[in-house]
Amino acid sequence: MPDPTLYVDSPVQTFSADDAAPFREVLRAQDRFTVVTPVDRFEQLTLAPDGTTQRGGYRLSPVAFRQLCRAVSPGLYDAASHVAGLRRTEGTDRDTFSVPDAIAMVNIAVRRRYRACLDGLQIVRDGRTGVVEGLIGRGYRRLPNFELFERAVDTLRSYRHPATFSGANLQGRYAVLHFRYTDAMFAAPAPRDFSDQLCWGFYFCNSEIGDGSLRATNTVVRLCDDTRSLAPFGSRGRLTHAGRDFARRFEQLLNNVADRRPDPERTRAGVVRLIGQSLGFTENEAEIERRFNQLVDRLVGRKLNRSAARRVVRRVMTQGSYDRSAVSDVRYVSRSDWAARTLYDFYCAMIRTAVSFQITVRERVEQLAYALLTGRFNVQGPSDDQDTE
Repeated sequence: MPDPTLYVDSPVQTFSADDAAPFREVLRAQDRFTVVTPVDRFEQLTLAPDGTTQRGGYRLSPVAFRQLCRAVSPGLYDAASHVAGLRRTEGTDRDTFSVPDAIAMVNIAVRRRYRACLDGLQIVRDGRTGVVEGLIGRGYRRLPNFELFERAVDTLRSYRHPATFSGANLQGRYAVLHFRYTDAMFAAPAPRDFSDQLCWGFYFCNSEIGDGSLRATNTVVRLCDDTRSLAPFGSRGRLTHAGRDFARRFEQLLNNVADRRPDPERTRAGVVRLIGQSLGFTENEAEIERRFNQLVDRLVGRKLNRSAARRVVRRVMTQGSYDRSAVSDVRYVSRSDWAARTLYDFYCAMIRTAVSFQITVRERVEQLAYALLTGRFNVQGPSDDQDTE
């Protein structure tokens, strides 16, 4: 018998520009097999010893487990995860962790607070896999990712400069869609053997299960590696899944993003400015470490976790803007290369590293990159820059 678990992981599926048709079919099948049922008994959400629900025998997704815990008790998610050993570090005593004990903790809270916190909610389940994807409220307006994709395609095709699908990510019921113009805005200054073209794009992000608002904005796409920075969402780029007249507001959000036109001259000026400014590294070892930590602190000060911040700064040390790939070991990079790094190298490191992060962290990094490009994020002096939102 397999070891019990609190939930089953939701892998990230990545689709390229050539995968529009298969991506559409994945979304359509996901929507077709979606089952939404009201919660009318606590056994629908309490867990058996193997981690399945006591009624139905379904598994919870990570999002559903987090939503369940947070609905019944603040802090329960962190406590149950810790007791189960999900954050156990190497060398700690296995006997101090127990998944069955964590399940018991969750069940006690669910039974105690069922009527006050859970009765009347709705369960979103995948009828093919039996995985409970999430919990939503009575007034939640679920927008299927399939519908978002279809409407985004139709809206962007209707404009004078139509945009094409350029990729997507799907994790459970969380979808990110990328579109871009087929022609470049401009070619940035670059070595003779390197083509550095940038173009205008569009970004949509949606959760069908109440784990975030529908978000849409524009992007600046670097064509050589299909990485991008994100403009701020702003009030016109967010839509909560609730309230009256949802269909009209959804249509307005699509049009707001599609209507926004690129400013090639201003964007090119931002790139040239970044290329012309040193990132601040020298060839002195002590100064290199000091600057490394300084850059990490600047990113952490803009609400990026320290682990992600270190990965971004490490990337700029192992790969310049015009390097095809990163050097595997930082020791193989010369100090003179570091001293030559520019703010544009930092910008490219941010958008290259962002693709490896989970969706919300990726958004934060890509929006910080856009803020750097537009002069709203200062990594050189005191922390007086503006927020990206």
